[in-house]
Amino acid sequence: MGLLLLFFPLFVFGDFPLITVNGMSGITQTKLITHLVTLAAFSLAVCAAAIGRLRQGRRPRVMWRRLRSADYWPEACLLIFLAGGVVSWLCSGYFGQLGPSRLVIEPLGINWRLDLIWFGAGRYDGLFFWFTYGLVVLLVSRYCRLRYWVVRAFAWVLLAMCTITAIELCGINILGLYPPALYAGTHANFVATIGNVDMMSGFLCLTLPLVGVGYVVFKTSRPAAVLFLASHTLAIYCLFAIDVESGLVGLAALVAIMTPMLLRNRRYACKLMDLGVSLLVGLAASLSVVHTYIKAEQRTQTTLHLPTVAVVCLAGAAILVLARLLLRRSDKARTIAWRWVRLAVVLLECAAVAGGFVFLRFVYTPAAKKGLAYDLYELVRGRLADSAGHNRGGIWKTALQMARSHWLIGTGTGTFAKTFKAFAPLVDYTEYAHKNLDFAHNEYIHILCTQGVVGLLSYLGFLGTAAWRALRQIRQNPRVLVPFACVLGYSVQLFFSFNVVIVAPVFFVLVGLLLAEARHALQPVTEWTDPPEPDEPAETEPDEAAAE
Repeated sequence: MGLLLLFFPLFVFGDFPLITVNGMSGITQTKLITHLVTLAAFSLAVCAAAIGRLRQGRRPRVMWRRLRSADYWPEACLLIFLAGGVVSWLCSGYFGQLGPSRLVIEPLGINWRLDLIWFGAGRYDGLFFWFTYGLVVLLVSRYCRLRYWVVRAFAWVLLAMCTITAIELCGINILGLYPPALYAGTHANFVATIGNVDMMSGFLCLTLPLVGVGYVVFKTSRPAAVLFLASHTLAIYCLFAIDVESGLVGLAALVAIMTPMLLRNRRYACKLMDLGVSLLVGLAASLSVVHTYIKAEQRTQTTLHLPTVAVVCLAGAAILVLARLLLRRSDKARTIAWRWVRLAVVLLECAAVAGGFVFLRFVYTPAAKKGLAYDLYELVRGRLADSAGHNRGGIWKTALQMARSHWLIGTGTGTFAKTFKAFAPLVDYTEYAHKNLDFAHNEYIHILCTQGVVGLLSYLGFLGTAAWRALRQIRQNPRVLVPFACVLGYSVQLFFSFNVVIVAPVFFVLVGLLLAEARHALQPVTEWTDPPEPDEPAETEPDEAAAE
């Protein structure tokens, strides 16, 4: 039974991203049904395992007896968040109101209009789904572990997903997911089996670190290394090709934070250089392959050229390859004190940030009032334009003003669209006067509006204490770095996006695995987990111990 439980993460990582039925219109609901069926099957397996344990005379540990311990603060914050959502629902003026969300299962003749707060305003983001995500976290953290074969299997999934995306970006509707008339002109807005570039960007911010950091931490054979690096390179290409700013910011944060954390020994450093080569090659490919939509002919033209920036990227990749060869073969590398290398990298990153700030503040002049460069130009001057981030700036400022009237417990999940549409005219914000805006396009501002300060602080406390608990265990169990990187990348891009059932289940499985790896670094392996694998990563090499 314990082995059966380990297949839950594999199923979510493997089948969930690639499952789709009924084309674009059915993608979200297909993911919804897949999530619910998968969670129900996993819950039944956990119940069967618990019954088997009771028959053997072993009493299960009761989690809530330990919530007072600092090691269980993430679970406590999660329960507070869910309880706060229930209070917000009970106090909301939308109690019992039906929303636009529907559950349609044609073979069973089901076509139900769903409750607004419990099921959301159209994207299945209501309180019911927060409870399912909470259940995922609690069950996965208790009964699952992160295994190398799971990460390797997902590398194949990422390779398949990004292959589909790359073909679709060339104007080929490979799976017939999208209506030809719509797809021909807006192929950049709908990709792969996700259905939306913002969701695809969030998905890549989850899976790039899963494959990349997993490649660094776990020992891999040469064929497996080729698989990891190929899928990572293609994913980098897709992330730059779809050009979603939230994903690019998430990737930048990942590189800046995870690089010094992964410089722990020579093997880690060599693999980190491999990822650097992969990143630069993927970036060069995205700059060299240009997709142009020809409206008169309703087709996409793909052209190849090699700009100067792409040449610089390829030159940097060549330098990293040479540096890796020298590091791997040099005997002097055995005496490197990696803690000083980590410090040097952190100082270089701080210097780069300071230099970028000075450049944007005193030197740079934007050529146009749009794009990421202009948004940064405005931010360093303490301003946020309404047009920033594709009109996200105006949404955020208006939503923050709206949150003041229900600052403690919010208006209830799923009610953002109704409250925003009523409030925006009061502050003369008319950008979305005739459009349906059901999200703040910032997960944290959205939670503040719908669940108030109680919901936001408990949610941030849940993620923050989970990360802190994991980071304390890096030396005992370096595998915590893999789910930590995934949670970090996705949490950063949530500043520009939102949780929805298309991607969120994968995120919360990874949060559960983060807690599981941190917990098992503190406790001995029990009968609920399989024994350590022969390729279990070592935190240091013998030569590093002598050097430090």
